[in-house]
Amino acid sequence: MSLITDARANVSARTNLIRVFKYGRVSTQKQVKTGESLQDQDETLNRFLKDHDEMICVGEFYDGGLSGRKVDREGFKEMIRRIENNECDLVIFTRLDRWFRSLRHYLNTNATLEKHNVQWLAVEQPYYETRTAAGRAFVANSMSFAQFLAENNAETIIEHNKAKVVRGEVLSGKTPLGYKIENKHLVFSEQHYILVDVIEQWETTNSLNYCVRYLLDEHGISMTQANFKKSILQNTKIAGFFRDNMDYCPATVSVERFNEWQRLLSMNVKSGHKHEYIFSGLVICDDCEHAMSGCQHSCGRKEKKYKYSSYRCRHALTLKRCDNKKIIIESTLEKYVVSNIKKELEKYIIQCEVVEKPKKDNKQKIIALEKKLDKLKDLYLNEVIDINEYKIDRANIMKQIDELSQVDYETVTKDLTKLKEFLNSDFESVYETLEISEKRLLWRSIIKEIRVDHRRNFRIIFL
Repeated sequence: MSLITDARANVSARTNLIRVFKYGRVSTQKQVKTGESLQDQDETLNRFLKDHDEMICVGEFYDGGLSGRKVDREGFKEMIRRIENNECDLVIFTRLDRWFRSLRHYLNTNATLEKHNVQWLAVEQPYYETRTAAGRAFVANSMSFAQFLAENNAETIIEHNKAKVVRGEVLSGKTPLGYKIENKHLVFSEQHYILVDVIEQWETTNSLNYCVRYLLDEHGISMTQANFKKSILQNTKIAGFFRDNMDYCPATVSVERFNEWQRLLSMNVKSGHKHEYIFSGLVICDDCEHAMSGCQHSCGRKEKKYKYSSYRCRHALTLKRCDNKKIIIESTLEKYVVSNIKKELEKYIIQCEVVEKPKKDNKQKIIALEKKLDKLKDLYLNEVIDINEYKIDRANIMKQIDELSQVDYETVTKDLTKLKEFLNSDFESVYETLEISEKRLLWRSIIKEIRVDHRRNFRIIFL
């Protein structure tokens, strides 16, 4: 691939020679397949040089498997560096799209070339040149079209992927645990029982650490906590949907169970300690709306100090963004919850027996109609439609907006089965025998938040 041998010596002997850099590029899609391999490009450039005695190759630069829309190419960057060292008079390549397919990158690079008096030539497209105003304008227009093609191709790929999702087809080779690909679709694999098993462990313990260890010990599958969380607990395919397709693949769990996982995951507040806290993720500062972190609070004299599991607002004590500096002892909070839970729960159930809420949120539809009004006005002002057409169409749109603005309520009955079961249970008799993890699971099953203000007022909010 080289015509560089003794090139610099030849340049010294013949000062009138044009110093040439060769440049070639292929993208992964076109490599070899379409006759645009690096070798093919190099042979074309060498034939051109043999036909031009006034030129001598002093450098050759190639980039394989890189898009023309990317300017961060190693071969290209090295060529520009040497151009900035004034080592070249002319850059040659086969076709314009081997050079760039982004107008902005082309213009920036061309500015560098002009600064160092370097011209360029597409040897298979000799009408592309930069020596005249007409030539530069022609190139700029061509680059604009090339960019359009590249962006249009990207849009086509996006639309193609959307269509595949609608059909339930797999976009990549990655599959969740317990699934495999058959005929471009996800189906249950032979390991599906493992997925069901570990999901049961998660719903029992709500512990990422435990589930990861369980997978390794029981099934020999190694996962990080982050991977387990992302690939299983936050993977919508486990619930049978993906993007806008709610029936994308067979579901292992219901959408409701999946959404409950997300709620529980959002409640996992890291305290910086390995200690387990009964109400971790449930305690919310009522002053600043942020979760309160678990901590070990020390008190007593030097010779005899005691540590208590507690909760504090990090935004108050560390970040100084809240006035709630109270430390809440866990045992105090636990005593309050145990003593008041049934009384609070009774009031909540009565309030929630029948609830009314708006049937639909028509905000987006109203916004769309208001935009139609603006367009209609523009049509009238630009004399595309007459006053009568404008009035009739405007009245129709205003009528639609008025109808959508009318709030229509529907009666919604909340499922209170789980809360009623707890209310009727004799949990007090067994509560003290529970492990911390079991207590955490119990409270998370019925409590959404426990709010605490700077006066140590407690407020329980149920699911």
